[in-house]
Amino acid sequence: MKYKIIIPARYNSTRLPGKPLKKIGGIPLVIKTAMNCTNVFDKSLIVICTDDERIRHECEKYSFKWSMTSAKCLTGMDRVSEFALKDDASYYVNVQGDEPFIHKNDLLAVKKLLDNQLVDTFNCYTQIDNLEDFLSSSIPKIVKSSSGKLMYISRGPIPSSKTHNSTYGNKQVCIYGLHRDILTKYYGLNSKKTYNEEIEDIEIIRLLDNDIAVNMVKLSHPSFSIDTKDDLNRANDVN
Repeated sequence: MKYKIIIPARYNSTRLPGKPLKKIGGIPLVIKTAMNCTNVFDKSLIVICTDDERIRHECEKYSFKWSMTSAKCLTGMDRVSEFALKDDASYYVNVQGDEPFIHKNDLLAVKKLLDNQLVDTFNCYTQIDNLEDFLSSSIPKIVKSSSGKLMYISRGPIPSSKTHNSTYGNKQVCIYGLHRDILTKYYGLNSKKTYNEEIEDIEIIRLLDNDIAVNMVKLSHPSFSIDTKDDLNRANDVN
């Protein structure tokens, strides 16, 4: 199966403007994420999709493939779909540009999944180990079925007991894999957000709202995305 790793990078992040170019250890965040992917995937398979010339410039500086996409894309997945329509791969993995710390062994697990063509769709997750993350609206929490399918994902603390004193559950890691046919049917420049997707502002919900099963893949190592200035400071502390 021919696949590509796509890193969508929109400059105008609401919570952290200019986020893709914020520096971690002196390297732009989106480039840091792409470099991390090269620990497992060949650099030729990685494409950064952006709507901003400043990000394109950094891609060229670090010799990463890039593709200019529309500023009108509603989500990162819509940006990936726009690229897929002019590309020839059969499967696309969306690695969000704010996920720079995915462990090599977890990326290897994703590669094994792809090489063996195991699922049409997947999304990654890991365990939450503290109450602050469980309650944070910046971190999507997931609930999965006994067969490993995504039942729901929310910015709220789910699953939760009456006293909100349950175990912390699991959080989404923004690595998605979609077969080309599914990606281009439900995402793209002319697409619209679905009802629950609009409420939660979580793009994978578009598949749930259209009754598309999403297979959840558990990662073995902790990770955190860069959504706020505090996250950026934390990233530079641990880098």
